[in-house]
Amino acid sequence: MATSSNVTQTSEDNKDISLTIDGIINKFKLHLTLPLLSSYIQMNIDELNNLSQEQLEKRILQLEEEYTSKQARNQPVLSAHSNQSDINSQQLLLLIQRQNNMFMEFMQSITQHKNNNSIIFQNNMTIEKFKGKDFKTWFNNFNSYLITNKIDVSLKIHHLRLHLLPDDQIFLDDLLNDDLNYEQIIESFTSRYHDTLSIKRASKQLIDISRKGTINEKEIDDIIKNVSECIRIIHKRNTADEKLDIIKSYVDALLPTPIQRIINNSTTHQKDKKYKYCSYHKTNGHSTDECRKIKKNQDISTNRYTGIKNTEQETSISNNHNTKNTRSFTRITAAKPGSVLFNINLTNISNKNLHVKDITAYLDGGCDVCLISDNLATQLQLKTKSTSIKLFTGNNKEFPPIGEAQILISIGDIKYKTTTYIVQTSILRNVCYAEFIVGNDLLLYAKQYSVNYETSTITLGNTITVPIIEVCNDKHISVSNQSFLRVVQNVDTELDSVIKKQFSSVFSSHSKDIGTMPFTLSKLPIKPDIELPKIKKYHYNPNVQHQINSLTDELYKLGILEPANNPLYISNFVLAGTAKSNEKRICGDFRSLNSIICKEATYLPRYHDTIYKLNNATVYFAVDFTKSFWTIPLDSSIRPYFSMFTNYGIRQFTRMPFGYLNATAVFNKALNNLLQPIIEKYSSSDTGIILYVDDLVGYSDSTKKLNNLMTDILTLFQSNNIKLSLSKSHFFCDTITFLSFTIHKGTIRPSEGIITRIIQFSPPSNLKQLRRWLAMVGYVSNHIKDLNIILKPISHLLKKGIPFHFSDTCLEIFNHINRLLESRPILQIPDWDKDFYLEVDSSSDATGAVLLQKVNGDLLPIQYFSKRHAIRKRPIKATFLELNGILQALRHWKDFLSTSTVHLMTDHKPLLGLLRDGRTPELNRILDFITQFDIKLSYKRGESMVISDTLSRMFLRITSTPDNITPTKPPNYKQLLENFHKQMSHLGYRKTIPLLKDKINYTGIEKDFFEITKSCNECQRINLHLSSHAEKKIIVKHPMEIITMDLLGPVYDSPDGFRYILSIVDSYSRFTILSPARTTAGVEIADLFKNNFIYVFGPPHSIRVDNATSFDNQHFRQLSQQFGFRLDYGIPYYSKSQSIVERSLRTVNMCISKLKLQFPDDDWTTHLNSIQLSMNLSIHSTFDISPYELFLALPPLKLSNLSHAQRLILRTLEENYIVSTLTTNDRSIVQPNDSSDLKTGDLIYVQLKQGNKWLPRYSDLKQITAIVKNRIHFKDFSPTTEPTKTKRGRKRHCITHRSRVKKHVSSS
Repeated sequence: MATSSNVTQTSEDNKDISLTIDGIINKFKLHLTLPLLSSYIQMNIDELNNLSQEQLEKRILQLEEEYTSKQARNQPVLSAHSNQSDINSQQLLLLIQRQNNMFMEFMQSITQHKNNNSIIFQNNMTIEKFKGKDFKTWFNNFNSYLITNKIDVSLKIHHLRLHLLPDDQIFLDDLLNDDLNYEQIIESFTSRYHDTLSIKRASKQLIDISRKGTINEKEIDDIIKNVSECIRIIHKRNTADEKLDIIKSYVDALLPTPIQRIINNSTTHQKDKKYKYCSYHKTNGHSTDECRKIKKNQDISTNRYTGIKNTEQETSISNNHNTKNTRSFTRITAAKPGSVLFNINLTNISNKNLHVKDITAYLDGGCDVCLISDNLATQLQLKTKSTSIKLFTGNNKEFPPIGEAQILISIGDIKYKTTTYIVQTSILRNVCYAEFIVGNDLLLYAKQYSVNYETSTITLGNTITVPIIEVCNDKHISVSNQSFLRVVQNVDTELDSVIKKQFSSVFSSHSKDIGTMPFTLSKLPIKPDIELPKIKKYHYNPNVQHQINSLTDELYKLGILEPANNPLYISNFVLAGTAKSNEKRICGDFRSLNSIICKEATYLPRYHDTIYKLNNATVYFAVDFTKSFWTIPLDSSIRPYFSMFTNYGIRQFTRMPFGYLNATAVFNKALNNLLQPIIEKYSSSDTGIILYVDDLVGYSDSTKKLNNLMTDILTLFQSNNIKLSLSKSHFFCDTITFLSFTIHKGTIRPSEGIITRIIQFSPPSNLKQLRRWLAMVGYVSNHIKDLNIILKPISHLLKKGIPFHFSDTCLEIFNHINRLLESRPILQIPDWDKDFYLEVDSSSDATGAVLLQKVNGDLLPIQYFSKRHAIRKRPIKATFLELNGILQALRHWKDFLSTSTVHLMTDHKPLLGLLRDGRTPELNRILDFITQFDIKLSYKRGESMVISDTLSRMFLRITSTPDNITPTKPPNYKQLLENFHKQMSHLGYRKTIPLLKDKINYTGIEKDFFEITKSCNECQRINLHLSSHAEKKIIVKHPMEIITMDLLGPVYDSPDGFRYILSIVDSYSRFTILSPARTTAGVEIADLFKNNFIYVFGPPHSIRVDNATSFDNQHFRQLSQQFGFRLDYGIPYYSKSQSIVERSLRTVNMCISKLKLQFPDDDWTTHLNSIQLSMNLSIHSTFDISPYELFLALPPLKLSNLSHAQRLILRTLEENYIVSTLTTNDRSIVQPNDSSDLKTGDLIYVQLKQGNKWLPRYSDLKQITAIVKNRIHFKDFSPTTEPTKTKRGRKRHCITHRSRVKKHVSSS
């Protein structure tokens, strides 16, 4: 069906269409009410059926007005209709035309991009490019059109041209120029439009969707609410292109599924490359979200939750006396469709009648305080007071609050009172579109909260789920625009301002105000006898070259660069982004020069040793030097080595450049020399300074002492013309962040910056990333009480030869570590004047310990320690297990405890008496180490040693279930039980059910867990089953009752071609008949049985054979019928059903192998009768009588009747058989092949790995050359024998295990 109107619009007309709030909302309302309106009209079909077109149009208008009035009165517009008939085609055409036009107008106004051609509805039948496959249908209709109109064949091409669009007409003209006929032209069009669809099919799909009416009123209200949020952002954009981009992103993310499907179906052509438009480059060819330039600069970040793009920069604000390491990051202001918007209620504490409900707020995890706009504070009539708090944004700019006030916050079932800081409305709205920011103190008041890292959501309480809308700039946290966030609470604001005013000359007035250090770098430690590297000049693109030129010009004006008259080596400039801002810094690429420089020896103390100096400090200051390396002058003799290529010729540095190998060591030496008098002056008090690379931190236990220290330092800097950065220097603060740890009044905790890096690190996908993550976690290992135990499955991946597979268990541990770090565990800085308390507890798997000190009467942790025992070093006795744990803990904290009194607490009471009265060599060794410390041992009940006991047994608690007991069955109990069963290495039900009950317990858990273990796929494939149909032992009462048969082979080829042995055994007497056979064919085996047994001894009562084709065939069945015996077959693939004949064949195999060694040139068939006779004459161990006498009821044949040679053979066979039997019987009692008395020089046989069971099992004689534990080194005994080689000709390693060696027994 074709429509009768055109809907076209150019990109210029679309550029600013419907950008007002009312315009877009009206479009949404018009569009979304169409399905309901259509359904309402459908209920009046009978009335409309008999109207003319003019009457129909008037009646539809009346129905629309009626629908609108009922909607305004909130009356239902849809009701059941009993008699509905089909509408006629003319009326249906009018309805569909009206709906289609409105649909297409809406989609064009919302989603159309610049330079996109509109969809065109044609009255005639045309070909349009649309996703799908419909050209064949179009061509069939076209042929029907030709036949119906009786068009001549010669005019087909002309009619085809009339029905094509201009582009297709040009394509047709090109085909005609190539002299193609009509059929070839149709093939060309078919090939061109193989993946295209006519717009009639697409419009029909649109009509079908629009008539379903699946959009309800609630969805309409939600969409309008979200659109109003979109409008706020649109009005902040400068260009229509950016506005259209945002409209498209909101339509994609927020529209319900039916509308989204319609838009996708109708705008698919925009995905073609020529329709894509980038608003960043103002060109076609790619879309904005595909722009590589934007991705590189990370100006636009994509939300992981909804995919909405937004460039609004929001800055994390912090307080709570913490110095944080944060970054600028991107946030969006729209939640995922269907999720709960984060709405809160605010109440004035002094007057609870003043409150505001359902205020949209944002929970900022990087903000430690709540912020409210002054407009909202005025509305609530909050009682405001002044504040001395200073807030700083992520880019280190001050964020001034107007004041502070108390307020009551209600979020669902969470209610709490807190202090909120009032900020100007304009400033807060520039940060985000809400007028209230909730700080992370909400997480402290929430009874419980959980973070889902897979869906990026946080759940507060049990009902509120909020999407995490912070986006990480880089997958593996190499943050390029990171900045140190210093949030301080001034102790004395006036004193701070006095210090800065008094020493204003010390602080740089601008970024180029650089001081000079009283130290000159006068010598380069160049390696001797090494030539200078080859000089290479870099080439840059024009943009980089322009930035380098501008920066080098500034350095030249500052005197840092000067013309080079006699350069000794020339390097190149490179640009590097700083870690604290987006500013580009110029530095030299001195890698080639550094390769010939000797690295100066320097010492950096452990960060713990540095931080632990602050144990008694309560107030701090921190200063930052302006361009620290450039403050070191270079001597004129070494400046030629630092020559650089510039756009104005070769210039050289006059100051120490960034990138020099020893720059850090040189600056640290210069600063130490300058501050040495001050360091010595304050060395014996609780006031002092810490120098760590280019960081300078001062500390004291009082403000007065700190003021004296700062005065001395700033006076020294002022006299030596050393410049500091005013914005990065802080004085008189009670909290400071140093070396990624936050220190506050004797406590230490990981800084927000390092926790953010660890939490935002993606799960490792290779060993390099895993080592990176483990290194970051290891930096804060002292703050995680069970780190080494928890990380065991992950650390296992670092072992050599282990394939890297980050399993679900590893991912669970990865997330568990993140959850532990979220709380930023607090530890105490040790006080060296107090006693230490050490709790140690050991289990069979690990040792756990915690070092504590008393603070205000309470024992608080200083450090945690845990270590798993090596499998081969686990003590067996419980007492020595505890001693081993104490030994490990004392060794770990030896530096801490060597000069202090240690109160050692243990829950193993026998340890007290053992240390007092025990006298064993192992105990003496342990006591020698323990007595080095001043230890006071005391007993403490295990129930009270929670921390250390947890550390030693934590490996049992790392499961997917919570460590508590649930009285009711959890909803996901099956998943919990399956995970527990897998983590316990698929052990059986009886072994693991006690451990499971310690973690989770409810009625019926035994039955559920039994079913889980029973249905485990891995267990069913590996575990041996207990046969429920065991083979019954057959009771045989007389000979010839049951005869068993089987084949042995293939054996060595005999001269007569025999390769198999048929063994026929009487089940009663074990009488054996052996017959050689050439093949396993059924006819041959049946003839052997008939000739060698039936014709000699007569037919048996029954014959028992296996299911091989040698016995299961028609020849044996004919024998059974002919001689009247029963034929029984054993169980397939079950050797125990033929145990008697299998045992006889094993004896035959051993006899033939031994005779082959004794007579290597003999034919084995010549010995077969002798073997048969020996087996039948030997006394059976069960019956104490020979099979011969038992079967034939005759005395056995005497040896005197045999020839001398036969007697020797039989004697050898009998001896060999007896020895073999005795060895087999004694194997379970005495170790076979006892090689404990082996020594160097002995002759041995080495067991061989033979694929052929007829070959010897041991090698020729070898001689032992060395014995290393269980390893036997040997060589060939005969010096004339060539060395043993592999198949490839390589010399074989003459080393084997002790168990594979047999000592040679000489004949003497």
